[in-house]
Amino acid sequence: MASKISRRKFLEKSAIATAGLAIAPSSIVRGKNASYQSPTCSLDSSSRCSGWQSQLVQITPDGSIVYVADKTGNAIPDFSHAGYGGGNVPLPTNIPVVKTISPIAGDNTEHIQAAIDAVSRIPLSDTGYRGALRLEAGVYTVSSPIHVSESGIVIIGAGQESDPAQNTVIRRIGTLRAPVIQIGKSIRGGSFATEIADTRTSVITPRVIVGAYSLDVENASQFCVGDAVVIVQPSTKAWLASVDFGGAFPERSRNNTVWQPGEIDIRYHRYIVAINRNTITFDAPVYDNLNRQLSQSYVAKFDDVNVTRNVGIEKIFVDIETAGGDSEEHARDCIVFRRVENCWARCVTTQHFFYAGILFSNGSTRSTAIDCRAVEPRGIRTGARFYNFCVQEAQLILFENCFANGGRHSYISNGCSLDSGIVFLNCVCDNATDTNEGHRRWPQALLFDNLHVINPASKTTFNRAIGLYNRGSWGTAHGWAAAHSVAWNCVVPEGARIVIQKPPGAQNYGIGGIGEITGQGPFEASAGYIEGANKPGLVPRSLYKAQLNQRIRGL
Repeated sequence: MASKISRRKFLEKSAIATAGLAIAPSSIVRGKNASYQSPTCSLDSSSRCSGWQSQLVQITPDGSIVYVADKTGNAIPDFSHAGYGGGNVPLPTNIPVVKTISPIAGDNTEHIQAAIDAVSRIPLSDTGYRGALRLEAGVYTVSSPIHVSESGIVIIGAGQESDPAQNTVIRRIGTLRAPVIQIGKSIRGGSFATEIADTRTSVITPRVIVGAYSLDVENASQFCVGDAVVIVQPSTKAWLASVDFGGAFPERSRNNTVWQPGEIDIRYHRYIVAINRNTITFDAPVYDNLNRQLSQSYVAKFDDVNVTRNVGIEKIFVDIETAGGDSEEHARDCIVFRRVENCWARCVTTQHFFYAGILFSNGSTRSTAIDCRAVEPRGIRTGARFYNFCVQEAQLILFENCFANGGRHSYISNGCSLDSGIVFLNCVCDNATDTNEGHRRWPQALLFDNLHVINPASKTTFNRAIGLYNRGSWGTAHGWAAAHSVAWNCVVPEGARIVIQKPPGAQNYGIGGIGEITGQGPFEASAGYIEGANKPGLVPRSLYKAQLNQRIRGL
């Protein structure tokens, strides 16, 4: 018998659920030539309206959400913590302009950098900002990276279109491959790995289930509300065995590799919001099951050395000058966020990168890209290329209302087990040659929410327009490339597929939307949970918006 559990009660349960819905979907749900019609609800509606609801996510009359767990305790988690400020804080719109510049003849690199450095010397206000630098309309030619290393700086242009008469165009020239704009600092020691010495305490909850906000530790006395921490599950041999070593055994792998202990550690960056004896509650959930029999997890204080916060970039067109063809003698990325928190890109266009248009990486968290474009990549169309919007060792990142053109993996998680809580909301993928996907080695809690794929450019894209699946021996033994992840109300063209497969001990979900949703991928695996393909009117239309609305209302 199905077990319907409110989110609040569900999260109070720290052990395995004893009853639930046994999920055994058919291996394939074939699409029909049905036209797509938006439901009568708005995108962010969480109330009942005309349409249908998933068996796993039910909206009650008061607007709260009821989730249904399977027999092992897996249920769809809360994605609403993705984005600036943890999702429930609006992006700033009134940061005062403290300096304004216009383009000069020749190389503008030092011109822009000097202006940024001047703003960085202004003391931080109580709100965490120094002020905004305004770049007037025109072309700013630059030959090397622009760095924003200090917190509290917002760069605002005149517009994101290509016409310099009305917009701010930063045009990168030369053969240097470093990013056009780099926000934040790089550190040694690994993403989310800067623990404060001697602060570890073991998790004693036998099994922390996916979506849980609380867990018990051996000794919570050294922690305080507000502390930044990491929750860590080491990738032991026992845990690796439980996930079939990623489904990437040496005999299946082109480079004779297999997942090894210590390579797939799971780390979550969180803040403590409550402590009750040795029970700690965090600001966002964990996105995998932490089983003490397989791996001894722990909590430790996080050393936020060199974290850059509250930096935004807005209304700018970033253009990379290239030699054309397959040449890659130009900048690799347009905008890279490294080890940042509460940062954003808004109304930004990026063009002619060969790796990423906008990349959140190296321990970035709680940040947003909204109303942005990443178009016309230039270089060799091959592996490790053409990732228009990308996360790589980042968490709780929101991409909203974005447009990608001409990419391979246009919307992608490429940071292995350190990627989690990533949301692609109401975005468009145009003319891509490969899959929108989790890419490799156990990222968790990826949500493709109302992603529209148009004009697929290759057979590969038709086979896998969106993928939450096993990539087996591909690449560096990519194996399971998503766990506890959801494709919600997505739309792919006739003949294209959304591939949903079930990882060992976890689940992936394909719910609603238009297109063929199937469990048949490039590597053999069981189908994930598939429901409601080509059935217009899924309520809520947006899972992320409904979850966020519920959290804001305190339901």
